[in-house]
Amino acid sequence: MTKKVRAAIDAIGGDHAPQAIIEGVNLAAQADPDLDFILFGDQKQVVPLLERHRHLNGRVEFVHTDVVVLPTDKPRDAMRAKRAGSSMRLSVEAVKRGEADYCLSAGSTGALLTVATLVLRHISGIDRSAIIAAFPTDRQPLALLDMGANLDVTAQYLLQFGIMGAIYAKIIFDIDRPTIGLLNIGTEEGKGRGVLQEAHALFSEANLPGNFVGFIEPDHISFGDTNVVVADGVTGNITLKTAEGIASFVARQIRQEIKADLLSMIGGWLAQGAFKRARQNIDPKVFNGGMFIGVNGVVLKSHGSSDAIAHQSAIFKGSKLARQNVTSQIRDAFVSFSDG
Repeated sequence: MTKKVRAAIDAIGGDHAPQAIIEGVNLAAQADPDLDFILFGDQKQVVPLLERHRHLNGRVEFVHTDVVVLPTDKPRDAMRAKRAGSSMRLSVEAVKRGEADYCLSAGSTGALLTVATLVLRHISGIDRSAIIAAFPTDRQPLALLDMGANLDVTAQYLLQFGIMGAIYAKIIFDIDRPTIGLLNIGTEEGKGRGVLQEAHALFSEANLPGNFVGFIEPDHISFGDTNVVVADGVTGNITLKTAEGIASFVARQIRQEIKADLLSMIGGWLAQGAFKRARQNIDPKVFNGGMFIGVNGVVLKSHGSSDAIAHQSAIFKGSKLARQNVTSQIRDAFVSFSDG
C-alpha cells in the first residue's frame, strides 16, 4: 500500500501562477489517490480555479494569503516582516510544523533557499545545503549538485554533497549503490583546483553510500556512466544552463534543416516518431523539480516558467522523496559517517 503524503504548495509563486500550479496539482491528484495538499495563496485567484477540478474535492486545504515574494525581492527580504506571511514562507513552515510532508514553490530560488535554511535549519553534520536535480543522459538520468546554492565550497562541503547526492539517487533512480563523480577539467588526479584535489582524497577514503569513481569531465556527463555528479554551485549551474542552451540550439537547427527542401521535409516526416521519442527523453518538464538538500525537510523548487505537466513532475518527485523519508536517510547517513 502506498504511503499517504501531504504536499504544501505555494500557489501564487512563479510566472504562470496560480493557474499552471493548480492544473499541475489537479494532474497529480488524479494520478496519485494517496496525495493530499495544503495550498497557500490569494483566495480571489486560487479558489475559483480549485472549484473547476472535481478531483480536488476533499483533498485540498486552502489557506489564504495575498503576500507573495516578488522576483525583485532580495533573498533576505523573504524572512523580513513584510513577507512574514508570504505563500512561500507559509508552505515551508507547514513542513516545519509537520502539517505537510514536503513543500513546493516556483518562486525565487534565492528566497526559497533562504527561507528553507532559516526555518528548517541544516541537518546535523551538514554545513551547507545544495540544489540537486535529475539530468538526462544516454542511459538513465543522473543527479547533479550543486546547481547554484554555493558559490564557494570546501572539500568537506563537496564530500557532504556527494553523500547527500548518493542517497537522493538511491531514492529517485532506485539504485542500490550509486556511482559518484567529481566534476573536473580532466580525469587525472593531478588536474583541477586544489579544493578538488582535497575533495578527491576525502572521497577516496570515506565510507560512502555509493561508489566513488573519481573525476568526471563535462563532456562525459551525458554518457550516463555516473549516477551522481558533484560540483560547486557556479560550475554546476553553468553546466546545466550550457546543456540546456546546446539542446535548444540543436533542436532549432534540426527544425531549420527539415524545412530546407522537399526531400528534407519528407525525411523529417518519416522520422517524426524518432524525434518525438528523443524529445521525450530530454524534456525539461519531466526533470523539473530541484531539491534543496541538506535541510530538515523536503523542499522543492519548480521552475518559474513551468506549465502544469512540469509542476506535476516536481510534485511526483517530492512525493517519492517524502515517502522514502529522504531527510531521515540523510540524517542517519551523517550519524553513521560521524561515528565512522
